[in-house]
Amino acid sequence: QDHVQETMLFDLDSDPEERTNLADHLPNVVADLRAEMMVIRDARPPQQKFWMTIDREREWRSTLKPGNCSNYPEFEEADECWFIHPWIETEDQLAQVEHDLVDG
Repeated sequence: QDHVQETMLFDLDSDPEERTNLADHLPNVVADLRAEMMVIRDARPPQQKFWMTIDREREWRSTLKPGNCSNYPEFEEADECWFIHPWIETEDQLAQVEHDLVDG
């Protein structure tokens, strides 16, 4: 699924409610800010894997595990009961994860 993200640029002094997007009117400012963001991004240290997560847009449903909710009366009418993937406490447990991790 492709997501198109609109570039937004606001003059917060004159437009504190962010009602007027100036990105299309100031492409040089947008280009300069993007270049600065890339410098900052490229200078970041690598993210520790134990802080990373799955790509939720692509793989969220596949990480859910079927379970038994019979001990929870509020779910007694549910056809299915699903749990999120178990917590990964240590980096050596990462080998058990079948999904690609992303900087979430």
